[in-house]
Amino acid sequence: MDTSSVKLDRRLKAAASLVRPGKIVSDVGCDHGKLTAWLILSGTASKVIASDINELPLAKTKRLMSELGIEDKVETVLADGIPSAAAEDIIIAGIGPDVILGCMDRAPFIRDPLKNLVLVPASHPERLRDGLLRRGFRIIRDIGIKVSGKYYSVILCSYDGNPADPTPSFCELGLIDPAEEDGLEYMRHIRKRHETLLYNIKKSRSETGSSKSDISEEIIRNIDERLKDYD
Repeated sequence: MDTSSVKLDRRLKAAASLVRPGKIVSDVGCDHGKLTAWLILSGTASKVIASDINELPLAKTKRLMSELGIEDKVETVLADGIPSAAAEDIIIAGIGPDVILGCMDRAPFIRDPLKNLVLVPASHPERLRDGLLRRGFRIIRDIGIKVSGKYYSVILCSYDGNPADPTPSFCELGLIDPAEEDGLEYMRHIRKRHETLLYNIKKSRSETGSSKSDISEEIIRNIDERLKDYD
């Protein structure tokens, strides 16, 4: 089917690109329903379970599905969190890392190696990566995206049952590839942010800032190592 009637920003396009073809997909926090519609129209998903905590977004989603003639392939659910164990791929986008992790904690059925999660936190992806690894999820892929001047991480992960204690550097950078999408610009943005943090710590001469300084210096070294072929 034709997807030209549904426009996704680059963040949601990246999320959609990580969905496995032919799977039942859960679009958690479906909002306007555009991602749900694109997944069906593109033939990526066999079915989408579109959920939201509020009635209004669900009404918008239902109306859009009806207008596009695909309502038979979309189930809409009023729910706070991940509503169904039937989904094989689960997308959660546009909310904070703590809320995403809370949704995951309330849905034990996602602790299944056969299920994939595509997560797009609205902010602080480093906190999400930390929470994922500590809960026994492994990160499979990480995409850095810039949309309207803001940087986002699109994270693909799955449960492997091996909790880990990630380094601050991994939490900050994940598996971002500088050769992919906006990865190079994303990593330079992170480096600049930590340069600013270092400057402010040194300027304040705070004793409590020494550990933060060490972390920022390690992150900068890690970025420089990854970007040595791009200078």
